[in-house]
Amino acid sequence: LADFAGLLASDLYWRTEASRKVYMLLCDTDIDELGQAEARINAAFGGSAVMRPHLEVVKLSVGVGVIDQAIRNRWNRLDDVQKSRMSTKWWTREDEVFTARHLPADPTRGAGQCPMVSYFCALNKAAELERAVANLVDQIDDTGHGGRVPQVNLNIVTSLAGGTGRGCWSTLAFMLRRTLTARFGEIKPTGFFLDQGVFSAVQKDKVRQRFRMRVNSLTGLSEVIMWSELARMDKESKEQPAYFLPNLSDPGDPTRDVIQEHASAMPVQANSPIDYAQIIFEKSKSGGLSKPERYYSMVASGLYSRLAHSAIGTEEQNDLPRVGAFGSSRVEVPYAEILAYLKASAGY
Repeated sequence: LADFAGLLASDLYWRTEASRKVYMLLCDTDIDELGQAEARINAAFGGSAVMRPHLEVVKLSVGVGVIDQAIRNRWNRLDDVQKSRMSTKWWTREDEVFTARHLPADPTRGAGQCPMVSYFCALNKAAELERAVANLVDQIDDTGHGGRVPQVNLNIVTSLAGGTGRGCWSTLAFMLRRTLTARFGEIKPTGFFLDQGVFSAVQKDKVRQRFRMRVNSLTGLSEVIMWSELARMDKESKEQPAYFLPNLSDPGDPTRDVIQEHASAMPVQANSPIDYAQIIFEKSKSGGLSKPERYYSMVASGLYSRLAHSAIGTEEQNDLPRVGAFGSSRVEVPYAEILAYLKASAGY
């Protein structure tokens, strides 16, 4: 998103319109990386909070403490009814709850390639996330639109290889989609997902880390495809499942769920966090890029192009593939031949 902000700041139109038409929600367990991203977004607009996009930041891991103890403390306070509902959304085996006890104690440095950590952190921060989403939506609503309901496009950007994005992207996407849909009408979110191959440079000589990242990506791709297929199901289909996510404070009460199972005002598609997905892989047939940062720039360009062409007709949008892919390609420019041709044409 920092690269995306840089593209906006370099565009004469978006440099003045970004504060009115672009809204960002940054979430991470790694506090340092989150601060660096926020600083880069601010720097892209010369440090001006007036010109940059509206920005909400949620530090998912702050206040959690030792993850093993945090999960056990939450679980042990639940009664039988609460545990019964919560067990459908958490990992248990023979009444033993998964607590990630082998991971480093402090999740503020990241989720350690364990998706369950960020999933728990997102549940633990549900109230703060709800406030951030509400602030974002209120800001969109307060911006002048001439009395018209604004056209809202929602894009989710995350890595599938690490623990944080892999573990909580669907929770955040659900919250955003349902809140935005309730206020502004039906939207069709797109997810941008970075595969583990993008980070091959940081996996060298790290066998355990490479294994975890590949498992995360493989299971993550499976989940993305499942959600995209669900979004394609007929609105009237009786087979469409109704997704819900309990509130950790009181998982036994359906009325307090972070994500409500039945939202009568919503289109059926709101039972999926995304409609479309773009997967960013490491290589194509003609080559690949050497650093993760270059893939970040690729995604930023994709976001920028979607923003520049946001007024897509319904017919055209319905023809888009549910799951697409980004990749790198090599184009060789015959510099010497072109230069010789131009010199000859100019009479040199």
